[in-house]
Amino acid sequence: MLHTFQLNVGLASSAQPCGGWESPTTELRGHSTGHLLSGPALSYANTGDTALLDNGRKLVSALAACQAKSPAAGYGQGYLSAFPENFFDRLESGSRVWVPYYTIHKIMTGLVDQHRLAGDAEALDVALRQAAWVDTRTGKLSYDQMQRVLQTEFGGTNEVLADLHAITGDTRWLRVAERFTHARVFDPLARNEDQLAGLHANTQIPKMVGALRLWEPGLNSRYRTIGENLWKIVTDHHTYVIGGNSNGEAFHEPDAIAADLSGNGNAVRLAGGASRTTGRADGAVALNGTDGYVDLAEQRIKAIPLPTGQWTHIAMTSKAEAAPPCSI
Repeated sequence: MLHTFQLNVGLASSAQPCGGWESPTTELRGHSTGHLLSGPALSYANTGDTALLDNGRKLVSALAACQAKSPAAGYGQGYLSAFPENFFDRLESGSRVWVPYYTIHKIMTGLVDQHRLAGDAEALDVALRQAAWVDTRTGKLSYDQMQRVLQTEFGGTNEVLADLHAITGDTRWLRVAERFTHARVFDPLARNEDQLAGLHANTQIPKMVGALRLWEPGLNSRYRTIGENLWKIVTDHHTYVIGGNSNGEAFHEPDAIAADLSGNGNAVRLAGGASRTTGRADGAVALNGTDGYVDLAEQRIKAIPLPTGQWTHIAMTSKAEAAPPCSI
């Protein structure tokens, strides 16, 4: 998993490269490393297995070494990725590129998980340097330019930046997180309008987890409204009997039936965010009445369909190399 990170900054690697979405020629490369950070951190927190702790620390240290080499490789200070920074030039110009902020989000979330769940201080340092790079990169863009960037899937970048605020108390990260407020999607939801048909379902739900995380520290209640309305619209009008909410990963017309379903994992995370007590100073709860959120999360975990043929509940695995970028 480190192979492409090391090559990207000019470090030698003799490792056998991965294939599929992590191959050296795939633009999505690097995102699975974020999951590889999160998985051992979660397992260590539950088991206390020190082998998982050690492996996580080794991976974080290797990524920190890659990050330290970024300026010498011609990249911005704090940049950490398995692909060159010019992917973001393409994104900002409107050229075709495969979801670079989505990948950055996965890496940053893995680092945050290593810090919060496994106590790795170096992981937080790496994540903060990466967040500073995001701030520098997005701070140069006008509102319209940033909205164009947000047309391409960016995962829960707003959420992980809100997480960094929660850890450090630095409001800088809330300001950066708010730049990832996608007006094309958020504005109709703020008005309780269902304009989801045709949108990539997996792209939208992480944004809403981030919206709730922005409301929790006391930002505008509009973020709560957006998350709450998305929840109600999807669960009441776009969710099927087994819990899925999309066909071919896309939302379709409300109150219709579809054959192939997706979006379960992200919806379970939204259920968690919607149901918990937030710890806000005013003592408010994210959304009133938690039973429905917990019930739906349980239903989805139990009812996720097993893979059949080339489909799983996550992705069409046999067409990874040909998959197009995911836009709104």
